[in-house]
Amino acid sequence: MKVQRHFSAVSLIAAWLFLAIPFLLVMFDWQSSRQREFDRHVKESDQNTANLLEKMQVSNNWEYHVLLQLNAFHRELRSKIASDSTNPGAIIKDIYQQSLATNLPPHHIAVAYKSAAQNQLNNLFMNSTLATANRLRSFAKLMSEKPDLKSREAARVELSSMCGFPVNANSIVERQDLINAKEEGILLPFTSVNDSVWLYWFYPREIDDRLMVCAVFETAKIPTNYAYNAMAKAVDSSDRGFAVIPFAGNSKAFWSPFLRQHPQLQNLIQREAALLPLKQVRKEYGRFNIYTAPVLVGEPSLLFLVGKRLTSPPLTAGEGVFVIGVFVLFAGLSLMLLQRRVFRRGWRISIALVLLIAFITIFYLPASIGRIVVRNYLDSRFSARRQQAESDLENNLQRLEDRYDLAQADLFYRLHHLELYPDIMQQLADKKPKSALKSIDEQVKAKYPTTLGNSLLLLTLQQDDGNNTVWLRKTKNTSDASEMFATLLKSVLLKFRPELAVSGGSGNDKLSLNEVKDEMISDFLIKFFQGVLGEEMFYRLLASPTDLVEANTTFIKILTTGVPIRISGVVKGLLLIMWSEFFEAEHYITFLKKHKEERADNFEFVAVRKGAFHGHHRGTTKGTPPAWDLIERTRRVGIQLTSREQMTTEDRLLIKTRPGKSLTMYILAGITSLRHIFAEQKDLENLTGNLLVFVMLLLSALVAVLYWYFMSPLKQLQKGLDNIKSGDYQSRIETDNRNDEFGNIGRSFNAMAKGLEEGSLLGKFVSSAVIKVVKDKSAFEKAIKGEKREMTILFASLKTGDAQDAEAFIEQLALHLKASQEAIRPTAGVIDKVMENKILVFFDHEACNGADQAVKQAVETIFALRSKLAASNHKSYYGLASGQVVAGILGARNLRLDYTVIGDAVNLAARLNALAADDSGSQIISDETTRSLLPDSTKAENLGEISIKGKIAPVATYRLSTRT
Repeated sequence: MKVQRHFSAVSLIAAWLFLAIPFLLVMFDWQSSRQREFDRHVKESDQNTANLLEKMQVSNNWEYHVLLQLNAFHRELRSKIASDSTNPGAIIKDIYQQSLATNLPPHHIAVAYKSAAQNQLNNLFMNSTLATANRLRSFAKLMSEKPDLKSREAARVELSSMCGFPVNANSIVERQDLINAKEEGILLPFTSVNDSVWLYWFYPREIDDRLMVCAVFETAKIPTNYAYNAMAKAVDSSDRGFAVIPFAGNSKAFWSPFLRQHPQLQNLIQREAALLPLKQVRKEYGRFNIYTAPVLVGEPSLLFLVGKRLTSPPLTAGEGVFVIGVFVLFAGLSLMLLQRRVFRRGWRISIALVLLIAFITIFYLPASIGRIVVRNYLDSRFSARRQQAESDLENNLQRLEDRYDLAQADLFYRLHHLELYPDIMQQLADKKPKSALKSIDEQVKAKYPTTLGNSLLLLTLQQDDGNNTVWLRKTKNTSDASEMFATLLKSVLLKFRPELAVSGGSGNDKLSLNEVKDEMISDFLIKFFQGVLGEEMFYRLLASPTDLVEANTTFIKILTTGVPIRISGVVKGLLLIMWSEFFEAEHYITFLKKHKEERADNFEFVAVRKGAFHGHHRGTTKGTPPAWDLIERTRRVGIQLTSREQMTTEDRLLIKTRPGKSLTMYILAGITSLRHIFAEQKDLENLTGNLLVFVMLLLSALVAVLYWYFMSPLKQLQKGLDNIKSGDYQSRIETDNRNDEFGNIGRSFNAMAKGLEEGSLLGKFVSSAVIKVVKDKSAFEKAIKGEKREMTILFASLKTGDAQDAEAFIEQLALHLKASQEAIRPTAGVIDKVMENKILVFFDHEACNGADQAVKQAVETIFALRSKLAASNHKSYYGLASGQVVAGILGARNLRLDYTVIGDAVNLAARLNALAADDSGSQIISDETTRSLLPDSTKAENLGEISIKGKIAPVATYRLSTRT
């Protein structure tokens, strides 16, 4: 009787979720890695946009863009000509036409080149987009190390003619000497009464002396929106644009080509312009990111940079194959699960797969979470290291100036405490002012951290007796200079304040010390500076005392201080000191260049002079183009800036620039390499990656061990069951003294196999039906009473011959019995009796799942048995009959019992078997009932009717043929 099975929806869902766990973990891990990479790209994009916005804030003037384009043009020429110098003129012309011809404002340009076989620059290319003649042909001669007077004069005449006013060629030569090692050209203005002309040149003689670029621009010919259009060419793209919105005035807003195509963005920007604060702001609008910041150079305006927001990139081919593979595998396993749980058919999901999924889930989950945690930690650590590097760079720049302050403080302290120098004080006490001033000039120097250079320019000592002594540094005739300055000081003072003079009749008018002290630090100094420095320098100092002063192409910043001289606590003189802050700073910077141990590790700096003469620079490293660009922007806006552009290059440089606060004459650029941080990050990522692979391999090995631990006894159990199924009842499982559940299962199996072995041994002497009845109490009770059952009865007989001895006869019967057992084993048939050469076998219709199956199994038994006997040259004959029989146990309970079947079907089968012995055909004879149940593959031939003893009506007989 078949059992109706139902599936539970809850159990199906639970099994499906269990099956889905490892796939969900794999997809979650993959998506996390993909999202991490996308977040990194978004962060880099935001940082690049912020850097670009900082550049654009100071890009609102034409000279900045001209400088960038010409510098880039020079570097590209150097690179192309270095790789192919066969025809440099053609290369120069091609690159000029591609990058400069339409991008520069109206200009004159000249490019000179010096080959390996030449000793001087020769003009290879000249062009002009201005109406005036290009007279830059002689400019290249000024670039030699020591141009002669003829070359200077020729260049002066041509430049003056082209510019329309006198040009000092010597100034160009002196400036070139200062920028020989500078990786950036210089752009200088020459202003006349009516117009302004700007001169650019780039000839880094100490870096590459083969190529020079020179250009001239007239400001009146430069388009008003040139800077904006240049920015648009550099910034605008298919997914990014910008706008410049003036705060007031008659200027119109500028929209880049990208924004001209998006009116809705224009309306938004015009609304937001009046509401946003004057600082950097980031906003989101639809699928766009909008960055805004105030313009720092030029007309007060608000700058808007608009870009499309990054979206998650589409799947690559490899990612697509991975995702499809995961889903196909999951779908296949899900289909297998659905078929087995619902339809009870299809491939079986083995317990091995269940265990494998469980093990993967158990170990992959912590490994996946651990990998995510480690990655986030490494990212956070890397970000913290970069921030720390930026902070260290800023601190090192500040420390650079702090140490300079200490050096200055040390100098002032020594000047105000001359008692630290006993020999100087002794010279003052002995009335030896010249010797004292000379000793001050030689000995009093800043000694932090060690002795620096001397920055003193002029020392004057007014003594209490009215005598004034002057010490002029680096003068051949110090005595004459002292007398000159003493006379100058005294005459100017007396002329400015005649009431202070004391007439003595001798012409040696003397002033009291207090009177000199009062006057030397007031109006007298004005006349003094006018006389010593000259009117031009004096008034420039007066107009802007904190700016640099240019006088004959030499910059100096002069400070004065007055120091009272006390001897034994009594003021005996007043020391007036004039010193150069520029010399003091230069000595300090030179000291740092020479003593690397005095600088922080991984810290290089460049100090560039402010003002128009920014070509003069000192530093511990050569400035890179991004560094010079950042210095130029800092010079224009006067604020601290940071460049991270070179962090993506091999050098991994971080650059910060700031206007000097203590080193007021300089722009300071600090440079640090983050290569070690990136290398350390990469090493850690590789280490964690290798460690992860090792852990995954270790976990895989652990999964394999656990899989073997659990599956090995299960496989042994499966093998044992297969052996039992095939009749090998001696099969046993090795328990290896295991005390777990698998050990218990193994011992139970062995006990079962032992029982089956004993039953098999009994089966050699007793039929399987008797064994079944004996073991089943309820079946035993039924068998005692007897029960009617539908069966197919088979009599199988062996032809033994007539003249044989007993041993041979027994041997043939044993062969017949063994062959019969082997043939019947795959079926539900039961050997009931062995009667000499005849064997009675019955096939219970219920046990065989129907009458047709019983007949089919009986026929299969006949053919299998005949085949086995024919292999040993034995013949057999068979009788088949189907019908109702009585099955039960015969005999007394306290004596021997016998389980058998009796009835018409048994008798009929015996008669048919006897009839088959003399059959000339297949010798397989069946009745009508059996013939009607034959399978299609077996044919039957009607032999007619015969009379059977005990039956009134004749019985139809049939000969079964071989299978088709």
